[in-house]
Order: sequence, then structure tokens, then C-alpha cells
Amino acid sequence: MSTTTVSDRAPPKPDRSDFLPIGVDTITASTELTFDLYLRVDPAAPPILYRERQLALEPNDFTRLSEQGTTTLYIRVADHTAYRDYLIDTVLRNKDVPAPRRFQILKIANRAVFQSAFGNRNPAKLVGFASEYADVFWFSATLSLGVLELAS
Repeated sequence: MSTTTVSDRAPPKPDRSDFLPIGVDTITASTELTFDLYLRVDPAAPPILYRERQLALEPNDFTRLSEQGTTTLYIRVADHTAYRDYLIDTVLRNKDVPAPRRFQILKIANRAVFQSAFGNRNPAKLVGFASEYADVFWFSATLSLGVLELAS
């Protein structure tokens, strides 16, 4: 008779609803990430690991993704706060990024979350995340008059 312990069991496979889409254009080259990036190769399956946290994307990664027509990567839902903080720290507070570009990146980030909210996922949870990103937008607007000028 064989017994199976909890440690012998494989961890549960991730579900598609465990992931949030993010625009490739919201990631900055050569910046160390605090979240893993995933790529969806089969629409019926969960995304697969593309880049581990702590590893930056390099310019040739963006070229390859573009050549493959990939405009969306995925993060785990559990990492959405790290992604939001990444946007604030590397894009919104970065005065080297022109205000119109900051606004565009925020639009891309919000669009990806809203598209998922209207898909087959948990709309209430995703709308909550989108609300957080809207808060980030207004935070950005207070930092940059250039964004306010774009919105008017």
C-alpha cells in the first residue's frame, strides 16, 4: 500500500484567471522587474513563463516580440501591486519620459485590464485593478502638468 503525502503532490496548475494582461509597451528595456512575465502561446491554456523577475528585457526582446506580433504579456494577479508600483517608479516619476509617453503608457495599462474585465474572467476583481490604475493616472496628473494639458 502506497501513501501520498501533501509534499508528493504537484502544485496546482495555474488557471487562466490567475493572470492579468499587460501591454508590452508598458515595460522599459534594461529595467530589472519585480514580477514574472508570461506569454500566451495557446489561448485555451494558461500563459507560460517568459521572463523571471529580476531579469530585465533587452531591446532585442522587444524586437522579437514585435516580429511575432505580440503586444500583450501577462503577470500573475498576485503581482499586480508590484506592476503598479513599477509603473509609478519607472515611468510616472521618471522626468526623462516625456509627459505624452507617460500618458500613453497609462492608457495601454488600463486598456489591457479593461479588455480582460469584459472577457471571460472575474469582472469585479479586474475592474478593481483597473480602478487602482485609474488612481495611478490621477497621481501622475498631479506630478505632471503635461499630462493635465493632454487631458484638457
